[in-house]
Amino acid sequence: MNNKAFLTRILLPVLKTTLAVVIFTITMLLLFALLTYKFHFSDAIVHTGILLLYFVGNFIGGLIIGKVKEERKFLWGILSGLSYFILLSILSFLMLHQFYISPSSALTAFFCCTAGGFFGGMFA
Repeated sequence: MNNKAFLTRILLPVLKTTLAVVIFTITMLLLFALLTYKFHFSDAIVHTGILLLYFVGNFIGGLIIGKVKEERKFLWGILSGLSYFILLSILSFLMLHQFYISPSSALTAFFCCTAGGFFGGMFA
């Protein structure tokens, strides 16, 4: 497979889907921050809400890429979730100068992103 085919058949759909998931997640995180400010949610609810947003965003990403790619949809969903997790990890490192606070939080975020993409691809 040459570079142009790799770019157009694999990388471009994944990047477009990841961009859509990022836009959705940012929008929902802003709304969630407003609700947290207004209702004074506890830290446990905030943490759970953020992970739920990761899952739902990647579920939508899996649905999108599953509709675009009509075979092996669940693998495309996993790839979409994985690309979102990698982007999330890079941004976390740039902002906090560490990838995650603990290995368990990294594993939880990884699971939410990839599982969301997987199930989104399955339902596509």
